[in-house]
Amino acid sequence: MRVHICLPIFYLFIVSSCFSEGLLYKGGFCDPDELQQKINKGADVNEANDEGQTALIYTGIYAAESCLDVLLKAGAHVNAQNLAGHRALDQAAFSECPGCVDKLLKAGADVDHQDKDDRTAIWYAARYGHVHVALKLLEYCADTTIITNEMTPLYTAEFRHKYLVADCIKAYEKESSCDEYKKLTCTVDGYLYPNKFNYSSNCQIFECENGATQFKQSDDNCCNANGSIHVDFEIWQHGCKSYECHHGVVRGKGRDPNCCQVGADIHPNGTTWDQGCWEYTCTAGRLVRNLHQTCCMLHGRPYEAGDSWSYHCHDYTCTNGTLHDELDHGCLCRTRKPCKIKGGTCVMNSASCKGTVITAKSKKTKLCHGPHCVCCKE
Repeated sequence: MRVHICLPIFYLFIVSSCFSEGLLYKGGFCDPDELQQKINKGADVNEANDEGQTALIYTGIYAAESCLDVLLKAGAHVNAQNLAGHRALDQAAFSECPGCVDKLLKAGADVDHQDKDDRTAIWYAARYGHVHVALKLLEYCADTTIITNEMTPLYTAEFRHKYLVADCIKAYEKESSCDEYKKLTCTVDGYLYPNKFNYSSNCQIFECENGATQFKQSDDNCCNANGSIHVDFEIWQHGCKSYECHHGVVRGKGRDPNCCQVGADIHPNGTTWDQGCWEYTCTAGRLVRNLHQTCCMLHGRPYEAGDSWSYHCHDYTCTNGTLHDELDHGCLCRTRKPCKIKGGTCVMNSASCKGTVITAKSKKTKLCHGPHCVCCKE
């Protein structure tokens, strides 16, 4: 199911002289506590600006559900109109805030009011495909026969390819009355879903059948990420990365520029820590590493101070960041091609031979490669 979250998206702001107490908001966030303080000081909650906008209408425009509660409790006129005939309910329907719509209707907003262009709240839901807004309006028996621009809400939804809203209106109009419609609906997450209507909840698809919910199948549009279920188009953060569920596929959305992740550990920007021979620093969301001065690096591998190892006939030692390299000539003799005598072996010198040292018949012939290697036959 698509999740609708109505967040206050504007901040207390004095816009015009007629709003001397600062009840008109624009841009940023609305703070309900600060709003309540203004009201307690005597601000007129129903004062309008030159365009007829009241604070309540602005809560509908900006889907500011928390401030809407404060204004309704303070006695704001729920059906107040601006110069264009728009009310808070119309603006909330346009802004897709079903929570705002529900509260305004409970407070007595006229569900079938028409603005100066004959538009109703259900027309806005149909025009823009706001399914949950439409469900709330139908719950309050919205009139779906009102004509706007020579089209009913149903025709508007179909014309604009908003088929889910169209299906809701069809199910509503199919019944003989609004009361009959509501008898056959299924209540899920605060919404009345029509009869024979499929809906998704918790990543499962159900169908409403004569008021009873019937499970149909799992929702393939949901995503399972590390054991957590996410609905379609949901965005979440895991560690320092954000992800989105897109039709059942988890997509990366980007990195958080304020942190770095190493395994399960999260490090804020500017943090420095040690791990073995490396010193790590989180800078602008990127991990920067530097080798400690006491460590040595060879063939892409770090070695700590005091480490000793052999590699390809070389004996290495790391001493406080300095790499010491000694060649093992005996190793070189043993690892190169054997001498050209059956059963012979190249060793470092005559003293290393436990058998007979074989010499070549000609000085130009070399039985072993390397200046110190001799051919030994045991």
